[in-house]
Amino acid sequence: MHKPTRPRASLRNSLDRDVYQIVRKLQDEKDSKKESGKKPSKLSVYEVFDAIKRSNSSFSRLKKKPLEDAIERALDFHRQECSDSEDSEGLLDADGNESNKDDRFLLNRQLTKHWKTPSNNSAVPTAQGTEGKTTKRRRLSQEPETDNTGDGPISMGPPTRTNGINGVNGATADVQPHSSSKKTQKSMKYGAEQVATDSIVLAGVQSTLIELHRDIFSRLWQRDDHPRFEEQPVGFILSGPPGTGKQSMVRALAAMTTTPIVPLGRYLKDTRSPDKVGKIIADVLDEAKRCAPCIILIERLHEFMSKSGSAHNDFEAEVTSQLQLGMSRLREGAPAPAPAPAPAPAPAPGSKPVVVVATTSKLETIDPTLRRHGYFSQTINIKVPDTEAREKIFRVLTHDLDLPADFDFTSLAVRTHGFVGEDISAVVQMAGRRARHRLIDIEQAQARNALPPAEPSDLQPTWLREAAEIRLWYDYIEHHSYTTPPEVRVTFQDFEHAVSEHTPYMRREGFSTIPSTTWSEVGALHSVRAAFQVSVVRRIKEPQLFAKFGKQRPAGVLLFGPPGCGKTLVAKAVANDAQASFILIKGPELLNKYVGESERAIRELFTRARSCAPCILFFDEMDSLVPRRENTTTEAGARVVNALLAELDGAGDRGEVYVIGTSNRPDMIDPAILRPGRLDKLLFVDLPSEDERVEILRTIHRNGLGKGAAAEDDGDIVERVARDGRCNGFSGADLYGLYKNALDECVLRYDGGEPTLSEQDWETALNKTKPSVSNPETYRRLAAKLHHQS
Repeated sequence: MHKPTRPRASLRNSLDRDVYQIVRKLQDEKDSKKESGKKPSKLSVYEVFDAIKRSNSSFSRLKKKPLEDAIERALDFHRQECSDSEDSEGLLDADGNESNKDDRFLLNRQLTKHWKTPSNNSAVPTAQGTEGKTTKRRRLSQEPETDNTGDGPISMGPPTRTNGINGVNGATADVQPHSSSKKTQKSMKYGAEQVATDSIVLAGVQSTLIELHRDIFSRLWQRDDHPRFEEQPVGFILSGPPGTGKQSMVRALAAMTTTPIVPLGRYLKDTRSPDKVGKIIADVLDEAKRCAPCIILIERLHEFMSKSGSAHNDFEAEVTSQLQLGMSRLREGAPAPAPAPAPAPAPAPGSKPVVVVATTSKLETIDPTLRRHGYFSQTINIKVPDTEAREKIFRVLTHDLDLPADFDFTSLAVRTHGFVGEDISAVVQMAGRRARHRLIDIEQAQARNALPPAEPSDLQPTWLREAAEIRLWYDYIEHHSYTTPPEVRVTFQDFEHAVSEHTPYMRREGFSTIPSTTWSEVGALHSVRAAFQVSVVRRIKEPQLFAKFGKQRPAGVLLFGPPGCGKTLVAKAVANDAQASFILIKGPELLNKYVGESERAIRELFTRARSCAPCILFFDEMDSLVPRRENTTTEAGARVVNALLAELDGAGDRGEVYVIGTSNRPDMIDPAILRPGRLDKLLFVDLPSEDERVEILRTIHRNGLGKGAAAEDDGDIVERVARDGRCNGFSGADLYGLYKNALDECVLRYDGGEPTLSEQDWETALNKTKPSVSNPETYRRLAAKLHHQS
């Protein structure tokens, strides 16, 4: 009579699988603490429930009933798994005993293997020596037979994926069948990974995670009876500056949804041979299909598939070709869209979706053939964290630090404009290192008081005598008189110092910090200030106000006029007032003698600006970058104008990228640049009037060496100097030169005491300083002409 078998427990959903990993970890910890010789005790539902509630995991916030049910199923599954393991060990022991029993007759078989007559008493009947050995090998490798009583080993069933929790099974949790084909064994060289949730640290990326979920992961895990409204995409590109967490976000969602990842980019790095590329990509695709639904991840796509050019080689060409072929195979196997509202037919077995996700920080350098429909047809742009996101990142990365309750995270986030997650992590590390150095200094001082200094010896090497202080510290921390120093904490000043010392990636790539120039440092120019308040500053600070009048295109402003009138200073003050990213570009910087490189530089510039919006692009000397096309001697100049026009028109969304240009000769700029929708706001910055000269010179004097010490008499002197007839025609730069000349005279006669600028110093400076603008009327006539045309 057959023994009734109990229904086998199973893990129904991702919660069961996650709880199962916690159960395994708790049981392992319990087994490691048991006394030798005693049988380990089993976990109870209460123990697991209590451990989860005391932890900081997201499961501690679940309701009691669903969590207890998941714990019971996980415990049942774990007990059956342990039972299977014990049964398997018993069968292996039995097989080992049988093998040992056969080995006892090995000598007899060696003596009788050449006999012609088969032996009736031998344990293994053989007629030929070869047959005997073959029979023995077959029997030793056989699986133990099971009877029909139900006491034999229980099959694990089909492979399942489990999610790594709290460091358990962080790499891959695929359960392989006992017997696998040769092809499967080869594909395991490029195996899939199962990401552990606790290995991911993210913050301030909620909107991007939602976008990735909707576009990628929801497609992988949608039900078979869901309607399909479009063709299943095969490839996605995540584009953004390095350190913004592109790879981490993909892995985080993969961990949450238990989606395996096959890291193709990692395998391609191991070879630079074009001959091996095809096999690697084919094996990876086979492994991904076996684990489907699955993601193939290619990190830093631009390193393997750059566009044709000087850096393009046979390896990259082969990678591009083979990946296109592989993605075509994936596309052919994907289910087709069904006409709404009828649901699509259920996909055939083995047709689960596989998606290729690539990350890059240099989107413009990728081979354009890969971005066509059917390959990487969709691009998701990752932006630089804003102030709110940076504050969240700081809070997450400093969670384990003992910071004061009133720690000003908001101020720290404001100070780190343009920092990405990687930069913020480096700042936290530098702040912690600074605190650790203070702790070592305290211990070093204690060591000097507790231990006598070592007597230097001439026989010792010089470096050893110089390192006596270091040796003293090592002796002290092992000495019995060592006392724990007072508590040392990471302070806000540590973070301030770390921020000032660290150079963020964006600044290394040409971005500057928000300029420190304020309107208080800009004298006069009140009409220009008012125009910028409407065109740029309030658009950034109060977007909801302009949204009421429909979508407003970002403004483009051209500042023109005589040189030295403060055009660059105004642009910096605008960026500071709006708290926007600021990129300063000298016109000739973008020009390149190689065909297509200047246009590429312009496209990359706007791409970088969009990634850290709101951003102000400040083009200095714009007439040298976009001259009139009919006056250019080569086609290169015309192509640069066309590339800038395409970006200004915003064929792709320009986002919150505001463009400010300066020029002394706007008549030399291509007229197409100045049409509406581009740089259509023309602001003339003329030489200052007499009253404006007084205001500018007072501002220069207040911000200069006399700041905070200027007396009323100095103010009167400054006004008399600014109204002097010899200052007629002075620009702002000329007034600054006048002030510097007066300082030089003050330093020459200085003989002690408090230095002050005397009337004689100013008089000598007035005689030395001459106006730099020779014909200001030319600029005024040009301004009248341009304003009449506009």
